[in-house]
Amino acid sequence: MTVTHNLPDGPKLPYFVRLFKFITQPTGYLEDFARVYGDNFTIWRQNKENQIVYFSHPQALEQIFTADGKYFQSGGGAVV
Repeated sequence: MTVTHNLPDGPKLPYFVRLFKFITQPTGYLEDFARVYGDNFTIWRQNKENQIVYFSHPQALEQIFTADGKYFQSGGGAVV
């Protein structure tokens, strides 16, 4: 299986700068990035392999939660 990452753009700030802002201003953290990058943006984690994609548009959220499960990969985070 070939995995492709067509993820939305996101902030390039250093990890600890983003972490500090997230801890001190969690709402501002999301609102500021949404203002700059739009309704969908990607936050890259410190290890550069794991990412979090934020969606804030109601229709996008509806499509995600009602989509067929075959479009999603699951279980990878449950490795012990």
